[in-house]
Amino acid sequence: MDKEKDHLVRALERPVSQGTVELHWASAATWAELHGMLFGGPWHVVHFIGHGDFDPAHDEGFLVLADDDGRARRVAAHRMVDLLRQGNPMPRLVVLNSCAGAQASSSDLFSGTAAALVRGGVSAVAAMQYEISDNAAIAFARGFYTAIAHGRGIDEALSSGRVAILGTSDHTLEWLTPVLYLRGRDMNLFAVH
Repeated sequence: MDKEKDHLVRALERPVSQGTVELHWASAATWAELHGMLFGGPWHVVHFIGHGDFDPAHDEGFLVLADDDGRARRVAAHRMVDLLRQGNPMPRLVVLNSCAGAQASSSDLFSGTAAALVRGGVSAVAAMQYEISDNAAIAFARGFYTAIAHGRGIDEALSSGRVAILGTSDHTLEWLTPVLYLRGRDMNLFAVH
């Protein structure tokens, strides 16, 4: 995860240096750490770097956090909603840099992690439909957050992230991987001054 964190810091170097983006990192990817951190906000965006998947046996998406002993702990999407609601206000945007964050079952379109977060009150979730390479994830973050820092709507930001992925290779199809889930019709989640 440290490698991905370093990549994200480099991808956001320009908007951070311009003062339009601030980065704060959880010291550990545990439930308790995130719970405590949400009280220190307000947090506008939560960017999750880690593992996730869809569990067909439970018909629900999940993310992987660490337990107190550092072992992997699956956290069901509906429990992540409970956690995010501890923010005051609840974060408006969640970016899931995890595999299958946008995957859902064919019988319940709201069973995936991204859809569950939006259904639970998050205004927008950018998630990956498939596995994404580090190079594409870095390009996506740079394009996505730069567009937001320039006052673009979330739909334009997703498009900008996809265009950034296109610039990584003439033969990539990874630009199809990021998708956007919205709650309502408001594309401008943030007022940038």
